[in-house]
Amino acid sequence: MSSYSLSDLQSAATDVIRILKGLPQFAEQKIAVIGGMALWMYLPRGRSTEDVDFIVTLDGPKSIKPTLLSLKGGPFVEHSQWFYYRSPAGKLIQIDFAPYFPSAAQKIKDIPEGTIPIISPEDLVLSKIFSCGLRGEHSKKQRDAVDAVALLEALTKSVPSLQLSEAKREIAKQGLADVISVTDKNEAWWRSKLGLPKSPSTSPSRVVQSTSSASRGGGSGQRGNSRGSPSQGPSRRYY
Repeated sequence: MSSYSLSDLQSAATDVIRILKGLPQFAEQKIAVIGGMALWMYLPRGRSTEDVDFIVTLDGPKSIKPTLLSLKGGPFVEHSQWFYYRSPAGKLIQIDFAPYFPSAAQKIKDIPEGTIPIISPEDLVLSKIFSCGLRGEHSKKQRDAVDAVALLEALTKSVPSLQLSEAKREIAKQGLADVISVTDKNEAWWRSKLGLPKSPSTSPSRVVQSTSSASRGGGSGQRGNSRGSPSQGPSRRYY
């Protein structure tokens, strides 16, 4: 159970954006909230969190934290390499900035007072799938994958699957092996929910061909991997 309420985190996010808006050098940077706070807002009965994760345009993270820490009398502190916002009530809320650029991100100068740009549900699913493959700890990989499952189940209650662009489908396909490995959902489930085509490795013709090859002693024939595998193309990117 989080020691912070969603309202605490929303207040922190709003204040961080307000402070950034007062710094001209960040006016053109785009920003949005992702991670556990975004998930909490979309799934109020899901898991809670104790930090606020922002995404900013690629050149932002390296410069934002040092600038905020240098503000005289500012509410930002750093402990053991973690970056925190100190609320008016004295609560330390962890804040993080990551280089990612979803469609929901808005230029800091254009964000209306008191509002928080939140990553879209579809992009949040992709970010969870993407993050799962980057985690070193099994528990964190599993948490990202379970979050993606919960969000996908909520988003597909009234529609059969997500409607993703081709670029986003590629991101999803590259992360399938990672999320499949740490959840009880098989490849067919993930492909169905994400609106991806069925895997050719599970088509009847491939299965028959593989079986007949085995019966002829052709043990060298390749069989499809039921879990799929990450793309061997360029490193994963967000769009």
